[in-house]
Formats: sequence, structure tokens, C-alpha cells
Amino acid sequence: MPKITVNNAETGENHVIKIGYGANLRQAIGYTDAEIYKGANKLMNCRGMGLCAKCIVEVEPADNANPRTFFENLHKVEPEQRLSCRVKVYGDLTVKTGIQD
Repeated sequence: MPKITVNNAETGENHVIKIGYGANLRQAIGYTDAEIYKGANKLMNCRGMGLCAKCIVEVEPADNANPRTFFENLHKVEPEQRLSCRVKVYGDLTVKTGIQD
């Protein structure tokens, strides 16, 4: 089972979770006390459809996640960032959340 270390840039909180191989990052973090969204985006987002680009996270190493998707290219997400709703986890990751305002 991949281990995910979640670092929230807004609050400074750290969480370590284990999720299944190939699991969706946004859904997996949603089942824990860790937070993806910053500010009002907690309530006003597209609920994982890839339309709002409010769930932007920084993922390291990028090799342990699936390749970038159409939605990430459509929203012109920075090269080191990903949409958590589009990330499938294939190994241990360090995720920085709470960066999109």
C-alpha cells in the first residue's frame, strides 16, 4: 500500500495516510482529516470532476503518479503541480495541499 504524506501549506498540518494502489488522491484524502482545499474552496468546488482547478497540489515524486491528464493541460497547471482529482497513486508520495486560492 502506498504511503501518502500530506503537508498543508495553509495550516502547516501534516498527515500520513495509506491508500490502495491506483487509488484517486482526492478521494483518499477526503476520507481523512487532511484538507485539500484552501479557504472558501472547501465549499465551492466541482467535487472532483476536473472542472474548477481548485484542488491543485504539488506531488513528489511525479513518477509515482499517473501521467498528466487532459484537464491539467486544459487548466494550464504548472509543471510541478497536479489536480488531485486526476491523480492516481502508484507509489509513496509527498503531497503539498492548500496552495490554490
